[in-house]
Amino acid sequence: MRKKFLCRFISLITVIFILSGCNKSPDEYFQEGLQQYNTGNFSEAIKNLSKAVDLEPENVKARFFLGMSYKNIGDVKKAVEQIDYSRQLNPEDFFILLNLADCYMKLGIFEQALKWVRESLKIKPDFMDSHLLLGVALLKSGNTQPAKEEIDFILKVTDKDNDSYMNSQAKFTLSEIYMKDAKYQDCVTVLKELLQKEPDSPLYIYSLGLAYAKMNDQTNLKEQIKNLEAIGSPFAKELQSLVK
Repeated sequence: MRKKFLCRFISLITVIFILSGCNKSPDEYFQEGLQQYNTGNFSEAIKNLSKAVDLEPENVKARFFLGMSYKNIGDVKKAVEQIDYSRQLNPEDFFILLNLADCYMKLGIFEQALKWVRESLKIKPDFMDSHLLLGVALLKSGNTQPAKEEIDFILKVTDKDNDSYMNSQAKFTLSEIYMKDAKYQDCVTVLKELLQKEPDSPLYIYSLGLAYAKMNDQTNLKEQIKNLEAIGSPFAKELQSLVK
């Protein structure tokens, strides 16, 4: 009897030991989730980062990367919840503020996007990504003149060779501003400059065709349709609907 009891006791202790070994600390869940995030395995990252914040609700980094994981899988509403929670815990982190603004941009809530990108610029005023996001948010909200001022600032301080990506993004936004303000010839000029560096960009060719359509320049519109067809872009069909 005593021997049987002892065996049961040892078995129980073994089970408890095994089960206790399965429990990870919040930091272990976070580190595992972060590794998965960095390798692009966002669904698995969400599982581990969720466990980390369940165990440690005020873990700023876990909250933030959980939000970023949701952002990367396209669940932007859940991303906002988590990133905004991390902002409340750490309101002085400009990267949290910038990504919160970007999420609101993706949701089309431009007032909130403007609010948080401006807050990020208070902390890091020379960060060009923030200025670009601010310019785009102003454009999308219909404030084209302030948007142009932001874009002009970016173009002034960036080099088209050393900062080619930022410079190109700013120029394309400038073309959109001109399009919005019905300054179609200015829009064409900017897009042609962009196409000198990226002649097969479907987005640039499509936008150029759209500008020609607005100008009722059917010859150049049809030329852009041919250019899109040559690279197999579905944008060609969209422009084709504008041919008269």
